[in-house]
This record gives sequence, C-alpha cells and structure tokens, in this order.
Amino acid sequence: MLSACSFHPLRPALLAALLGCCAAARAETVATELGRVEVSGAASVAPERVATRWVLTSQDIAARGARTLDEALALVPGLNVRTGAEGVPRIDIRGLRTRQIKLLIDGIPFNAAGDGQFDPTLIPVALIDSIVVTTGAASVLYGEGGTAGVVEIRTRSGRGALAGSAGLQAGSGGERIADAALAFGDARWDLSLGVEHAERDGFRIADDVPRSAAQPGSLRVNSDAERDSLYANLGLQATGALRLGLGLNATRGDRGSPPSAIDDSDDRFAQRPRYERTENFRSHGVQLAMDWTAAPGTLLRAWVAGNRLGQDERRYDNADLDLLLDPGVRGGYDLATVSANRSLHLQLSQSIGDTLSLAVAADTRRERYEQSGVVRDVAASGGGSGGGSGGGSGGGSGGGGATYDLRTVDTRHEADIDSLSLEAAWQSGPSTGLVAGAGWVRQRREGGDESEPIASLALTHAFHEALRLRVGISRRVRAPSLVQLHDSTNGNPDLAMERATTAEVGLDARHAFGRVQATLFQSRVRDLIQTDDATGRAANRERARFTGLEIAAPLEPAAGWRLTPAWTTLRAVDRSDGALFERLSYRPRNKWSLDARWQATPSLQLAAALLHVRGQVYESRSGTPQQAELDAYTLLDFSARWQLGAWQLAAGVDNALDKDYATSYGFPLAGRSAWLRGTVSF
Repeated sequence: MLSACSFHPLRPALLAALLGCCAAARAETVATELGRVEVSGAASVAPERVATRWVLTSQDIAARGARTLDEALALVPGLNVRTGAEGVPRIDIRGLRTRQIKLLIDGIPFNAAGDGQFDPTLIPVALIDSIVVTTGAASVLYGEGGTAGVVEIRTRSGRGALAGSAGLQAGSGGERIADAALAFGDARWDLSLGVEHAERDGFRIADDVPRSAAQPGSLRVNSDAERDSLYANLGLQATGALRLGLGLNATRGDRGSPPSAIDDSDDRFAQRPRYERTENFRSHGVQLAMDWTAAPGTLLRAWVAGNRLGQDERRYDNADLDLLLDPGVRGGYDLATVSANRSLHLQLSQSIGDTLSLAVAADTRRERYEQSGVVRDVAASGGGSGGGSGGGSGGGSGGGGATYDLRTVDTRHEADIDSLSLEAAWQSGPSTGLVAGAGWVRQRREGGDESEPIASLALTHAFHEALRLRVGISRRVRAPSLVQLHDSTNGNPDLAMERATTAEVGLDARHAFGRVQATLFQSRVRDLIQTDDATGRAANRERARFTGLEIAAPLEPAAGWRLTPAWTTLRAVDRSDGALFERLSYRPRNKWSLDARWQATPSLQLAAALLHVRGQVYESRSGTPQQAELDAYTLLDFSARWQLGAWQLAAGVDNALDKDYATSYGFPLAGRSAWLRGTVSF
C-alpha cells in the first residue's frame, strides 16, 4: 500500500547494481543515519507534510511480487513505466523522463554519468527497506537534478545473531533466480552480505499480438537476460557520537533489446527492426560514509563514493546477429562504453531550540564518459539515404544499392557538477510549518561553465487533526549529460541547463477507514532537452508545461483488508515557438490503479493489482509529420504468499488477462506469465 509517512534515515550502502538478494534475513532490521540527505534539518517539520511523498515498504514490495525497482513503482500516482526500443524500462514522473529523476541509493546518486539515466532492472528489491518518491517542492539540499522528482532507496541491515535466507524462483520464459543473504552484528557494528544469479530465456508475448517476420513466435525475439551480483555492507559505531559505514558492490551481465515487431516499410509510425545487444555489462561501486554528532543539536554528515560502469554495445546486421558484415546495412556498430563518477557530499545541520533548524550542504561530482569502437554509417556508393542516422539512433539498409564504410569512434569527455545550498525549517506548534531554501548549481565542462540558482518554499497548515494543507513552489535545474553534449551522432555541446519551476497544492484528509491525498500540480520547464526532429541532434525546447492532478485513497474497509485506489491525470504540452505538435508523446493522459490485499489467515496473504493507462500519443518517423494515439491497456496481476515456519512460499500471475499491450508503438510487452518462489530463513 502506498503511504505518506515519516521519513526514516538511510543506512550506508551503495546498492548500485544491487544485487538482488533474497527476502530479509530474520535478524532484526534497522536503518542507520548514514548516507541520508537530511531534507528538513532537525526541526519537527516532517517532509511528507510539505511535499508530495509516496512511501513503499518492504511489505508493500513483497505483496506485489515485484522483482525489480520498476515493478515495485508501477502503481505510484504520477509515475509511468515505459519500455521502448532499448528494451530497458524507463520511469517517468509527472511527464518528465528518467534522466530528470534523481535516484539515490542510501543517499548516493545512481544515475549513469554518460546519459544521466538508470536501469531499474539492475536494482532488485529484496534487500530494500523502503522506497520514497518525492515530487513537487523537493528540498534544495538534493542539489543538481531531480527536476521531475527524487526516488530514494533505503536498504536494510541486520542486528543480532547470525541470520540469513536463501531463495529459488522459477517463472515463465525460463526465468531462474537463486539468491542468498547473511546479516549479523550488535549495537556497535553490523555486516550484511548477499549474492544473486538471475536469468531468463526471454518473455512470452500475448496470443493476440500479430506475428511478423521480425516476431514470428510467442517468445519475444532477443529478450533474454542474465545477471550476477554481489554486495557487502559494513556499519561501525566508532564512538557514541561517530558512526562510519562502508559499502561495496559488483555486478555483471548480458541482455538483448527486442526489435520492433512491425516489419512494414509502409508503416510511417513504426521503427524498422534492428538487433541490438548489451554484452559484458560490469559495474563496481564503493562508498564511505560518516555521521558525527559534534554537539547536541549539531550533526555533520559526509560521504565519498565512486562507481564505474562498462559495457559492450552492438547493433547487428540482421536477426542472425551478423556483426558489421553487410556494407549495405547502415547504422551497425561495435562499441565499448565506460561511464564513471566520483562524488563528495558534506552536510551540516543545526537545531535552534525546538522550532527552528538550519542546514547547509555542499556537493561535488566528477563525471567521465568514454566510448571506442566502430560504426558503419559513412556513405561509400549508391547515394542511398539509409534507414537511420547510425551511432545508436538508426538502422536498416540504404536505398538504391547504397553501401557504407566504417568509421572509428574514440572519445573521452569529463564534466564537474557542484552545488551549494542552505535550508531553514520552522515549526509553529503542531499545526503550521515552513521550509525555505536556496542554492546554486554549476557545471564545469569542455568549452565553458554554466551556473543557475535553485530555490524552494513550502508551507503546511493543519486546520484540524484530520485535514492538512500543503503548498509549495520550487525551482530546480538539471545539467545536460555527457552523451547529450558530446555524442558523435546527436550530441550538442551548446546545450543549456534545463530549468523547471513546479508549483503544487495538496490536501491530506483522514477519515474512519483511511485517508485521501490529492495534489494539483504544474511544472513549467524551460530549455527541455529533446531530440530535434529536423537535425536529429539534442536541442533545448523553449517551453514545456505539465499540469495534472493526483489522488490516492488508501483505506482499510474491514479487518484484514487493505485497498489503495489511485488516479492521475496529466496534460503535457510543448509551448515552444514552431513546435510541430502541442501534445508531447508518450505521456499518458490518465492512469487508474487499484492495489488490493487480504490477510486471509495469519499465514496466508492474497493480493491483486489493477492498472489502466490511456491517452498516449506518438509521432510518425517518416513522411508528413503526424500523431496517433497508442491503444489503452488494462493489466491485472494476482499473487499469494504462505508463511510456514521458517519457509515462505509465494506464487503469482502477471497480466492474468493476457492483454496485448505496449508502452511504445511496435514493441509489445509480456503477456500472461507465472512465477513460483520458495525462501527459507535461518
């Protein structure tokens, strides 16, 4: 069940590509202060009282049967999960894209240094204590980024005697997962370890999906994936005032990107089938964190972190995965990519009496992006124009017998992003609170620097214990990613920072059976970075506007029952001069959801989830520019969990109605699938 509750501190561990270990060990689960961005100082202005916040607990995640972050977040109001040509689920918040979301894992940014995005399938959920999604008037202490919102993952650590768990899961499409975890410690220190292997042969599409030469059978072409992960986290209470933490992680894997299932050259909306794989994915991360209570009411937080992600990206000539053998196929490539970042964060908070607190934060991050290899996109003969722009953004063969030569790619780029911010929180009795902050963000990059201010102001007032008002306004900025600046095919070194001003008004009301939360919001984004239709390169759009309403009503109508109906409506428009279309593509106009759970017996829980999405438009890829509307879809999932002493057995069916649906035109997603999991704890 989604809830808005008090914000718990995060423990030190860079989950990074975590490492999907199993269900929580039986040791006592705790959360330390390390690694957390303290968003409201030490005063009693609870963050959920001044901003829109959705909280998912580990129990919520388990009830959904979610395996990865995107599955866990699918029902959050204002959030949309879409999967397109890359084959990677992308998370949007209030119409803004994944790169505009700041993902923090125990306080550490997880967005890739290269393109600013993150792959939610690399973040299994089993060791997550909670997920907090913050939108609207998010704190300036988060620094750069987060123009759409902030997703914070808090992990768990064990206390007490040695305890652990081991699990096995099998499912449709040859899904196989094996994992194990250990946790132990005492009041002074704690240690947690985990390992996981996950793989699948592919996913099955619905029976109603039309078959084609690009998708001849029921198993989605090139949808296999494999991942191995491990992690270790250590926390130490060095003195009564000083706590230290260390987190280490590593992961490796391979995955395919399913091609467009529409192989029709007359379909101007469909992407031509192309065959891409990400091989030898490998990442490593380390984090050191410190919390020091220097004096009563004075807290210093600091952490330093680094991570490195490397992968081999390949686009093949055909479904047989011939690599760069046919000179008549434009856009094939064989590239090795590395992205890395190093970050340092310092934060000092001071309480002044019981009503006022101040906090100051400084953050610096160095990003590095490297790419080397070959791309086939240099016209050699025939004058054909080809079916794409190469370098990862096109595909297909050239016309008129055209042939293409190879070109070498060898690039390395770096940028530094700094931020400095100050925030004050004031509480006037139990009913009224005010949070105000201001800061500055700078990007130091090749060719010059750019800096912009950030600010936020939020007010909360309780008319009585059952009704509370939230009002907030914020200005946030996001620096262009290294890929957007320097990609050899569609980069633009002249890009400016995106600037988003968001205002929202919310009401939280409680009643006998639960509560209702409603939020009206509008975001005005200047210099939104999108691909220019004419040039194929990244460009700043002058103005975009996102207006919507979110309503969620968690309730408990009877003993053992928990229901959370929710509705989001969004209007996303491009207000730039000369825009071809007003409506922005792939932003759902309406999203309805229902999360239902029934504790049938003390050891048996049944759950169901309903999701309906409609009102998305998409644009033509050739010919006269046109827009069309994507088919609406409704998904229904079921799951059950039995606790039998130290054993837990869980089973579920996803997309139980076997609906043919897609979140990107031409890319059908999984039909009906089933899974079974067994876990033993000791």
